[in-house]
Amino acid sequence: MRLFDVRFSRITRNVFATLFAFGVAGAMTLGSGTPAEAHYGGAEYLFGPNDTYPNDRIHEVTDTSDVILAMEFKTEVAGTVSGVRICLDLSPSELSARLPVYGYLWDAEGNLLASGAAYEGITGASPCFYDVSFGAASVQAWTSYVIGFGLPGGQYSYVDYGFDTSYSNATTGHLIAPSADLSIYGNGLYAYTSNFTSPPFPIDSWHNSNYLVSPRFTPAAH
Repeated sequence: MRLFDVRFSRITRNVFATLFAFGVAGAMTLGSGTPAEAHYGGAEYLFGPNDTYPNDRIHEVTDTSDVILAMEFKTEVAGTVSGVRICLDLSPSELSARLPVYGYLWDAEGNLLASGAAYEGITGASPCFYDVSFGAASVQAWTSYVIGFGLPGGQYSYVDYGFDTSYSNATTGHLIAPSADLSIYGNGLYAYTSNFTSPPFPIDSWHNSNYLVSPRFTPAAH
């Protein structure tokens, strides 16, 4: 990964982010999901189990540095975030050998709102997803947050140029990941670090890559 070649000033990005919040979003990729989970009180994720988007991922086997992989996102309604999910091309035994792994939620200013770690028995879902839980944190509608996953040993997976366009589960849910041009720092974020207990705020980006990170979001009743 390289430091993102910034194409917009932060002020310009904030203007685009504001326009995005009012629906002037441009091109957007819509993912599949489970309506019962998304609209009837359960947790939802950006990528559904039958979503074909992660099939375009690349497994970066040569980068073995400790890293935080992250994504800026918004929600269409208020609710809570209680964990992070990531798509990895690592077997459960391979990932278990690296435990603990970490999950984080920041606001757009880099303030850490919630964090947690999986020390044993990390859980996941087919075909490539692993979850880390933390205490539920409230999030407001149409407000930017950053969700992150701390991965010792790297070898992450990503969709190259995945954030050239925005991505959403809005056909069945309430999550939106804005494109790099509509994000505050760019999107598809990372920070190389081995300090997972006092993590840096990830604001670097490369190729607008989507590292397939998602919040576990539970919408408030509406």
